[in-house]
Amino acid sequence: MRIGEIKDVAREGIAGIGVALAIAVASRLLQRQVPQADALVSAVVLGMIVRRALGDRTDIFFKLLPGLTTAEAIFLPLGVALYGKNLELASMLHTHAGTLAQTAIIVAVTFAAILGIGSIPWFGLSRRMLFCLGFGSAVCGASAIAITTEVTECEPDETATALVDNTIAATLAVAFLGFVLKATLAPMQFAALAGETLHQTAFVRRAVDAMDPEVVKFAMAVKAFRIALLLVSLPVAARFLKRQTTVPWYLVAFFLVGILFWLVPIDPAIRATVGEIQAVALPAALATVGLRADIGVVGSRLAKPLLLVLLVFMLDVGVFFATRGLALAV
Repeated sequence: MRIGEIKDVAREGIAGIGVALAIAVASRLLQRQVPQADALVSAVVLGMIVRRALGDRTDIFFKLLPGLTTAEAIFLPLGVALYGKNLELASMLHTHAGTLAQTAIIVAVTFAAILGIGSIPWFGLSRRMLFCLGFGSAVCGASAIAITTEVTECEPDETATALVDNTIAATLAVAFLGFVLKATLAPMQFAALAGETLHQTAFVRRAVDAMDPEVVKFAMAVKAFRIALLLVSLPVAARFLKRQTTVPWYLVAFFLVGILFWLVPIDPAIRATVGEIQAVALPAALATVGLRADIGVVGSRLAKPLLLVLLVFMLDVGVFFATRGLALAV
């Protein structure tokens, strides 16, 4: 590509990239003020609001489109790779094997239930949408949905629906665990339940927030193991959806970053900088999803996927109690 062509591409893309970054920064600032407002979901919602505000101004939208495509291609791999710093590998390796086995069972049941129950014609959900919901419920909520977009290849409306539903479900789930089950379980048992069933990392932390630091550490290690299972679940999903076993290169980078942060002493300032870059990169990628989605369509589709996700969450809670004997150290 000639220098002039590169300049043309940059000129055409700068507006879309700028809008995506602006939404990402706004989402990040909102999360700092309101911790319950997940930056990834906020970025999608704000993107949809901006898209709706444009109305019939398709001329503006098509000027943004090249930059949105470029922003997604840059910020999604960057954000996913750097997200690997959140892998609690040291804590994970010290977690009882029974707890890890129980976690793997619940992850498998979640996928099977989402795909099985969701295949009922009444739900009207595509197989790609079901896998998107499955990753969100079984692995790590909004982050998992973002990480797996290359494999699920959902339309922007589907991805946005899954992200919003996942957050609504996580909000209801953490309230249910806190008000109904917390008092009936020992601290470590409750931490295992939260880490194994709640959809998003932030909600796991919220569920155990006021508990002993060792309990919090244990819950986050269990949640990290669910994220690590992407190394298995993503190739399996790719086999079903694409008829080939594939792992995106940035998922490999994700695990390499996790190993690096585990093995190498890294200056806290560098850790903080990496965290800030990652905290903007993934929302910027998901802002491009929101900017290409229709908020009216998403709103009209929320009910049935949400019902499915909540039904499977209740099933997961049942599986946790049925397999509690596996977690001998809890």
